[in-house]
Amino acid sequence: MGTECNTPCPAGHYGPGCMKACMCGLRPCDPSTGVCLCPAGNKGPNCNQACSEGQWGQSCLRKCECQNGATCNSVTGECHCQPGYVGPTCEATCPAGRYGVNCSGICGCLNGASCDHRTGRCQCLPGFTGLSCGQPCPLGRFGQDCVQVCDCNDGGGCDKVTGECTCAPGWRGSQCKLKCEEGRYGAGCAMNCSCANGGECDHISGACMCRPGWRGTFCSRPCPDGFWGIECRYQCDCDVGATCDPATGVCSCPPGKRGHHCSNTCPEDRWGSDCQHVCLCHNGGTCDRVSGACVCTPGYTGATCQERCPTGTFGSGCQHTCLCQHGANCQHDTGACVCPPGYTGTHCQRECGPDG
Repeated sequence: MGTECNTPCPAGHYGPGCMKACMCGLRPCDPSTGVCLCPAGNKGPNCNQACSEGQWGQSCLRKCECQNGATCNSVTGECHCQPGYVGPTCEATCPAGRYGVNCSGICGCLNGASCDHRTGRCQCLPGFTGLSCGQPCPLGRFGQDCVQVCDCNDGGGCDKVTGECTCAPGWRGSQCKLKCEEGRYGAGCAMNCSCANGGECDHISGACMCRPGWRGTFCSRPCPDGFWGIECRYQCDCDVGATCDPATGVCSCPPGKRGHHCSNTCPEDRWGSDCQHVCLCHNGGTCDRVSGACVCTPGYTGATCQERCPTGTFGSGCQHTCLCQHGANCQHDTGACVCPPGYTGTHCQRECGPDG
């Protein structure tokens, strides 16, 4: 009613110009239709029924607009939010760091964890655990709530978030099952080995393990004379003048010797390294076991003793001069004179007498 139609009808009236009278006794009526209205929160012919869920106001004619499981006051329509929600219609979740009824709770989560906006329970980031997510995953565990088991071998640890293995020095691979490749050692197999002469280095520490016959920090020094084997710990068992292999200990005999310990002299008809050469001396000559040079018997000369002493000489090395007279010849070995007819004596120095 009113000149601008903005004034509600007075109590007990309804309709155009508020000319009609309500027929509801002491109860109000709808100003447009004249339908009798129950007090807010009630409905029914006798207004003795409570509003059904989702309704409110006079005769329960208004629909609740509450969200996220909230209930509304049947009289005023005010929303009663579930824990974790706020807003006129409970349309919004609690802001970060708050939870519970009216978002009055303060979250106590650590290490970047979020809390459930309804219960306040912490939701830990991977790699952390505990009521407030204050504890990192224990050794050997990783991931959400630390429920996953690391699969790293030989002392390797794993990333508490991703589970990626961090291998112990000397190991490599996704599960740390592989030793460092040859020539490398240490953390991440990043170090280069420095072992010489075929030595192998420890894949963890880089310490050199020398091949037999070598010694020193980097296997750069050969075994000293008279020693052989791993770390040169064994003493050679070779006879005087022989050497032993620094790796195997096998004796290398000098010319003229043979045998396991080089203690045997070559037999008479052999000479040289390992007695492999055959002596070529004639006429009873013997050869030097080292050089093979012939040592001739008295009366012979030449490289192989194949020649008799020249005329006029005799004996060992043909170094003696014959003393025979009157054209007599001497024996090439003993020097004894062979007298011509008519002469006698040690040196054929006397003529024979008339008796012959």
